[in-house]
Amino acid sequence: MAIGEPPRWEPAEGAEEAVFTGAGAELSEGSYKGKEVPLGGCRGEAKRMFPMPRTPEAANAEGRAFSAAKEDVSVKQTIAQWSACMRKRGFEVKSPLEDLSSLGVSMDSPDPSAREIEMATADVECKGETKLVELWHKNEESKQEEEIAKAAPRLNTERTEKNDLMGKAVQAYRAQGFERP
Repeated sequence: MAIGEPPRWEPAEGAEEAVFTGAGAELSEGSYKGKEVPLGGCRGEAKRMFPMPRTPEAANAEGRAFSAAKEDVSVKQTIAQWSACMRKRGFEVKSPLEDLSSLGVSMDSPDPSAREIEMATADVECKGETKLVELWHKNEESKQEEEIAKAAPRLNTERTEKNDLMGKAVQAYRAQGFERP
């Protein structure tokens, strides 16, 4: 969750989830305890009432900034230093973005193996030694600022559309007698 975002709510399993999603054993012929549930549940109704505007400019700017930072010479050099550090610790990894399944790392296993813990420890130590995270972050942040400056009018339009929609949602929420969460 990003700073400034409201907490994310998830419905409780059972009737609450069924009414929220519009699907579940608790519903009978599209109703819950005799009351009709909207198509797609309360979530579906809210999405129809307040469709979130698409923000392709923001998403594209974010992607361009990430790609540019990843290809920056200083970031590539620091990734090479990180990779050399990992190699010294017994792990042949070219990039922190590499698919680690070939090294026996399973994202599906609830419990990490001793080797996975060893690799994670080496990763943290090598990132600390090379300052990879700090350098990459600063580089990407700089690229993001460039993207924001280039696309400011379109980004402002997208933000205005989202803010307008949020205002309408808050009005509807308050019209039902609720205060904004």
